[in-house]
Amino acid sequence: MKKFVDDIRLVYKCCSLYYEDEMRQQEIAEYLSISRASVSRMLQLGKELGIVKIEICNPGLLTYGDMERELERRLGLKEIIIAENDPFDTDEDKSRRLGEKAMAYMCHTLGDGDLVGVSMGTALQTITRVKRSCEEPIHCTFVPILGGLCRDDMSNVGIHANQIAVKLAEIFGGSCIQFFSPAIFSEVSVLQGFLKEMPIRSIFKYYSGLSMVLVGIGEPSAVGSTLVMTQYINENALEEIVSDGAVGDVCLRFYDKDGNMEPFHRFNDRVASIDPEEFKQVKRRVAVANGVRKAEAVLGAIRGGFINVLVTDMECAQRMLEILDERSPQ
Repeated sequence: MKKFVDDIRLVYKCCSLYYEDEMRQQEIAEYLSISRASVSRMLQLGKELGIVKIEICNPGLLTYGDMERELERRLGLKEIIIAENDPFDTDEDKSRRLGEKAMAYMCHTLGDGDLVGVSMGTALQTITRVKRSCEEPIHCTFVPILGGLCRDDMSNVGIHANQIAVKLAEIFGGSCIQFFSPAIFSEVSVLQGFLKEMPIRSIFKYYSGLSMVLVGIGEPSAVGSTLVMTQYINENALEEIVSDGAVGDVCLRFYDKDGNMEPFHRFNDRVASIDPEEFKQVKRRVAVANGVRKAEAVLGAIRGGFINVLVTDMECAQRMLEILDERSPQ
């Protein structure tokens, strides 16, 4: 006897009730006097037979969606989120959109009990100025993964990891840990002694349990550099690091275009932050960076394995694709 799930008329009716009348599968089962499992099988059969054709659309953002997919494929990242650019955007507009995208990503990926490591910089400060897009509080804990005590100029206090952790905890209804330490020490031996202190060791123990790290991407340029702004490095020393091949930094540690930090160990070894290898073990390594000038630095961070999720803008994304095309074998 012919199975009723092979009845084309019934398959069509089942699909019509589900997709056009928006009935639930259990309601259809009761309406047609069949099992819910049969409804599920007929809905699948409707797709196989071409009765149902599903088209995925990205209204108004097709260019962004296509670019996101292409970059994810070519760079092997978990996800790329591109913020819209408008020709009339001010720098403030661009920063706001970037922060909104980063906030939306955090809201749909974070859960109660998560440990989130945060770095420093203006990109992360932007997120703290965005209205939370989550409907309910998310009781996660924000942990600075980088030291950074303020200098005499208190106008930069908001870009430090401790302050960012405090602000994000307030926004999400979570909690935070504080890491009271200089970001960069004068001598490696001084830093190593400092890290042996019990209060500091207790902070570093959190790092093995991080489910996400949230970082900005620095570029080794005296213009707009957080490192220069906070007086962690002078322009002459920065120029020397650039001449050695540095293209960017993560957590104030420099790397070259391939993501290699070794050439800069004399500076990097004096930074009080999470160990780079432990950093790479975190499941979600999210970077927030925008602008054409950041493209090379972002690519280096990806090649080095420091990030696997990127929140950026169209300008940076386009330049990244151009660089990839320029370096692709003909």
